[in-house]
Amino acid sequence: MPEFIQLEENWTVIGPIGDQAGMSSVIEVERDGARAVVKKVKKIAGGNRDLLVEDLRGCRNIVPFDETYDAGSELLLRMPKAEGSLNQLLKERGALAESEVIAVLTDVATALLDMGSLVVHRDIKPQNILRYQDAWCLADFGIARYIEEATATVTYKRHASEPWTAPERWMLQRATVKSDVYSLGVVAYQLVTGELPFPGPDFHDQHRNSPPPPLTGISPLLRSLILTMLSKAPESRPNPTDILKRLAEAGRKVSSSALNQLRELAGESAERKARKDAKAAEAKTKKERRQILSESAAYLIAEWMDPIVEALESIPGVKKTSSMGELNFSFEQALLTFKKPAEVKANDELPFDVVSVGALTVEMPSVTDRWAGRSHSLWYCDAQQPGEYYWYETAFHSMSFGGGYAKRYRLEPYSRDPQDRDTLLALQRVMHTEQVAVSFTALVGQEVEDFVERWLRRFAQAAEGRLSQPMQLPEGSPAGSWRN
Repeated sequence: MPEFIQLEENWTVIGPIGDQAGMSSVIEVERDGARAVVKKVKKIAGGNRDLLVEDLRGCRNIVPFDETYDAGSELLLRMPKAEGSLNQLLKERGALAESEVIAVLTDVATALLDMGSLVVHRDIKPQNILRYQDAWCLADFGIARYIEEATATVTYKRHASEPWTAPERWMLQRATVKSDVYSLGVVAYQLVTGELPFPGPDFHDQHRNSPPPPLTGISPLLRSLILTMLSKAPESRPNPTDILKRLAEAGRKVSSSALNQLRELAGESAERKARKDAKAAEAKTKKERRQILSESAAYLIAEWMDPIVEALESIPGVKKTSSMGELNFSFEQALLTFKKPAEVKANDELPFDVVSVGALTVEMPSVTDRWAGRSHSLWYCDAQQPGEYYWYETAFHSMSFGGGYAKRYRLEPYSRDPQDRDTLLALQRVMHTEQVAVSFTALVGQEVEDFVERWLRRFAQAAEGRLSQPMQLPEGSPAGSWRN
């Protein structure tokens, strides 16, 4: 018995067609001998159905929606049946001939040109480029925007378009025609090579920071155009008018050896620029990432510093002062100094990444010419597992008797700047007079309570004048407590 689907009129279901992944499925239908395709889009709370309806009459190379129908939990979108998709062609044949690539890109760029400021497609990929009325046409207008409006930051994972998503879209910036140009650039790379330029799985990082692999076996003008379309910065990408002009020029044969040489140089220049742009984008991403980590460090430090401050402020007679970048508490013979965290530059010589540094010191200022206290480094870093950042407590000591840093400051173990040369050597697998004295300890969970108790006890001992010098350094066995 035939299955029917209800739109404004009943249509007989022929069966599923095309790609069935993501937020929608596609079926072929028939009525009175006419064939059509119905796309079923899952309704999402917060989604605006009007986003699916775009008035693109007069635009070339567009597959229109002939009918939209609300079916309760789904929206049904009827459109003409196409001859096939670009995705199917790629699966069947892999890389296409250059003349075919130019033809596909010309048809789609024409659609982008006619769309003008009317609409941004947002989801250009081979699955949405269909062969219809003897041209390669864009389909599924409005669907990506409908899903994006409703699902916000999870849009790309929800409708599986990560391989074609422009760098700025990963940063949740507004989609523009230049975002569509980038996606078309990814499609162009696929048409030429049969492969994606950024195969994943970390599409976010690859689209933002990695240059596309070199393109070979095509004319330098087409290579230059595709690489320019894949520029990390939207403003560096060509607009649809420029794309069409450059496609026409790429398809034109010339006999001038000088002109061919200049075209070859243009292709090589585009590859160099792509590598340069990717390097600049990577540096920008790292800077933004460090800024976020630095802000996290400033927020997280309160977990273990606030209890110390609150405890000391509750003690009668404790004097609190602050100066540039420091917080000081003095009581009887004791001085506790908290050096507030400050962001530091990335240093590739370190075995791990340090984002922010501070220090905590307890001493007996009245003591002269002998040991007077200790100072520990506080580093926000990924000392133990790559990419896992915590505040770590550690400290250093000198194996040079009576000399160097320890003698100058009368504090041992002592804190150190991760940028200092002696610190770098202390963290390497080499023998050096500077060594780690206190194991790298992540200040999380129970360690936070132990940390607070430890430093309050040291402050109390210093106030009584009985803070004692360590019997030996290092304290315990710090080896293996950091990555080196």
